[in-house]
Amino acid sequence: MQQRPPGSAAAYRSAKPRAVSAARFETALTEIEQVQHAERLFGDPDFLIRLVTSDINHYQHIRDTRLATLPGVQKITSNIVMRRIVDHRPLTTPNTNKPERSRVTSG
Repeated sequence: MQQRPPGSAAAYRSAKPRAVSAARFETALTEIEQVQHAERLFGDPDFLIRLVTSDINHYQHIRDTRLATLPGVQKITSNIVMRRIVDHRPLTTPNTNKPERSRVTSG
């Protein structure tokens, strides 16, 4: 199984959530190649972003030069993944009870 580089999660909160600034943020976010997963959330924070970087210095560079400069960013809270416990557990569809996709890592 292929080893993945260290992962990081960044939560973004906008100053004044507006459809225009959120759309601009989402578009700009798609241009950052280290972003592996991004979700818009209800509540606080507004977005949850997962990045893959080679090390903590690389993460800091991406955070400071790319994430912090995105449209509407008021605050970024970062968390670094220490260890993956479950990664992509197989899902069962309600109608078929068959697993859809599976990728579980060992730790």
